[in-house]
Amino acid sequence: MSKYADIFKAVRKDTAGDEMGTHELPGSGADSRFTLLFIDDEENVLHALKRIFLEENYEILTAQSGADALKVMESTVVHLVISDHKMPGMPGSELLKAIKAGWPETIRIMLTGHADIQAIMGAVNEGAVYKFITKPWNDEDLRLTVSIALQQYALIQENKKLKDLAKQQQIKIKNYSNLFDEYRGILGNVLIKAGIITNEQFNRAQKEKQPDEFIGDAIVRLGFAAESKIVQTLQKHQNLDSIDLKEVQINSNIAKFLPRELCEKNRLLPIKLEGKNLTIAMADPSDILKIDNICMLTGFKVMPVVAGSSEIMAQLRKIYGGKGESESARELDDTLALEPIEEIDIVLEDEETDADIQELISSSGIPPIVRIVNAIILEALRYQASDIHIEPKTKYTIIRYRIDGMLHTKIKIPSNLHPATISRIKILAKMDISERRKPQDGRITMKTGIRIVDVRVSTMPTINGEKVVMRILDKNASIKQISELGVLSNDLKKLGIIIKKPQGILISTGPTGSGKTTMLYSILYEMLKSTKNYETIEDPVEYFLEDANQVYVKERIGLSFASS
Repeated sequence: MSKYADIFKAVRKDTAGDEMGTHELPGSGADSRFTLLFIDDEENVLHALKRIFLEENYEILTAQSGADALKVMESTVVHLVISDHKMPGMPGSELLKAIKAGWPETIRIMLTGHADIQAIMGAVNEGAVYKFITKPWNDEDLRLTVSIALQQYALIQENKKLKDLAKQQQIKIKNYSNLFDEYRGILGNVLIKAGIITNEQFNRAQKEKQPDEFIGDAIVRLGFAAESKIVQTLQKHQNLDSIDLKEVQINSNIAKFLPRELCEKNRLLPIKLEGKNLTIAMADPSDILKIDNICMLTGFKVMPVVAGSSEIMAQLRKIYGGKGESESARELDDTLALEPIEEIDIVLEDEETDADIQELISSSGIPPIVRIVNAIILEALRYQASDIHIEPKTKYTIIRYRIDGMLHTKIKIPSNLHPATISRIKILAKMDISERRKPQDGRITMKTGIRIVDVRVSTMPTINGEKVVMRILDKNASIKQISELGVLSNDLKKLGIIIKKPQGILISTGPTGSGKTTMLYSILYEMLKSTKNYETIEDPVEYFLEDANQVYVKERIGLSFASS
């Protein structure tokens, strides 16, 4: 049995290095562990939960009611709580709301044996939980869920410290903003010397440069040189690395180490912090004095890299929002960023009024909807379901899973959340969210834990709204032998003769879920020999075959069955 708590036993050094000192995260040492609190009115359930984590490096506390749990919270630092939903006195949803209000940093997980509307509303719509799990749970799944949740807890704590440090640095630099007013770069000389632009073009760019416009942007706007050429020339002249900011995930708390006004005026962006080394993307790293001033005021060693001015501005707008965005809105975004969400490693009548597309897009991305969709898919994987049916009814939407060929109702969600939930799934599956009157098909490829799965998504309009069916294809599933598929012995002999022939064609027919694809993969697996070449053309690739060359059809780029 693996011990997921061992992840936290190593001493962690804070991202900000010496200035913030070194520290051990809870659970990283023998005397400092993560504390878990289990709440359930049934003692045997508490014993079962404790048994799951016996070999983990956690401190386990228990409570049999919401009132007892709140007393524990008041006297002890608790990092994660797992609460039953249906308890006398205070139900789990109310308890987790109270814990969120009093101890917002504590990770909250809810167990529910019936997963009705009230449980979902308390667990999801109120944002009171990290995840809900339906009973009976899988021990290994629950153990891994807790481990991942605590990893997020540790990351949130580090991000908070980075955010505090960023505020300190911004205040310090704003007090000395006059040090950054004068431009001492040699961009023009570098481009002229390299033959990219002429002296006359540079002089014209300086004269026609708009207020607060970067000189490089003026050169590009006037058509004297492409931005990519400027980046290449600076990279070669300064002997620095260049970076494509579109391909980099930037921590917003690190990006805010320098004030927005300074970054926009000078086209620079902090992108990475390792110990005392602060990496900054700069459109003009030839301004050595500016680099020295940043080093002096922050106490970090600045490691400049070259990036395009437009990419830097795009990232700054993404991090800070538009110029007119209020401070309160940015604070709300920061708060939401600290809310842990379990990730999936990231698609009527003719007279009906057209939907507000922007409203659907925005509503599908809020944390409650993200939690609902993630929970629906993760529960299906936990039950090893082959299909997910999301069916709108008059008063609520039911979620049914096909397990061992039979459909089972597992979750119900309020009907008012149905449109946003469907929109979220459509966005993930790259489908048209504005079209709700016609059937659509899409696909989502997702990674969760150590599994990679393909999900085929189909929508169908009904009188109560759009129904969604999601077929789950586990790419890591093992291919079965033909003898394991239940083929009659006489037919198995005939099949064995056919697949040994040097050429021919096999046609597999049958209704959805009857095993056509499984049969074909088993036949191909039986035929594989190292002395022969095998190629498949598939849409999608449902299983991985190590000894075959598999082609994934992508119609949108022209890779079709015919062209393959």
